Amino acid sequence: MSTLTHLRHRPSAPPLVVFEGLDGTGKSTLAAHVATRLGAVLLASPPAAVRPFRAAADEAFPRDSASATLFYAASVLRVAEELEGHRALGLPVVLDRYWLSTRAYARVLGVDLQLPEVERLLPRATLTVFVTAPDEVRAARLASRGMCAHDRDSLVPANANALDTAYRDLLRRPLAGRVLRLENVGRTVDELTASVLEALARPTSASRSRLRLSAA
Repeated sequence: MSTLTHLRHRPSAPPLVVFEGLDGTGKSTLAAHVATRLGAVLLASPPAAVRPFRAAADEAFPRDSASATLFYAASVLRVAEELEGHRALGLPVVLDRYWLSTRAYARVLGVDLQLPEVERLLPRATLTVFVTAPDEVRAARLASRGMCAHDRDSLVPANANALDTAYRDLLRRPLAGRVLRLENVGRTVDELTASVLEALARPTSASRSRLRLSAA
């Protein structure tokens, strides 16, 4: 049995905390802080091994094509194999983007491949943190770091609304585990990190928890 298959069915595996959300919500910064506090391995999708090929793939495969979706699906499988290698050693993992991002962006682009075989291979998150922020906050953050085509597309109101709707629908899937909806506005990164750690520490109930924390 592969490490991926073995750990996917092991309830005592170290936690997997996933951060999802639109570009510019601050999820990557928050993921890094949470990883530091947990002493966890920080990974991102696409993983480092795949990232050098991303530009070539984006050029070769039209964004609204099944081929592009399959490239990103393969990237998620690769990071899943990597993260479960760390968990096999007893290390918690924090992951910046996962399967929900692949599905949400593909759905908005009109290529909603279901790919159930891929989803069945993926480890379930212990906690998925869905980070949101007002459009004007997202725009300022993206402008400060330098925007790519993906970033600009996510700021188009129709696209942003469609992505938000797709994410909220996909968060109901068992793969997401427990879900924390976190609004990243008016709070420090330390306060947000504390909210994530508090949610992670709560006992898992028989039914999947749905937590919502936002700025006071």
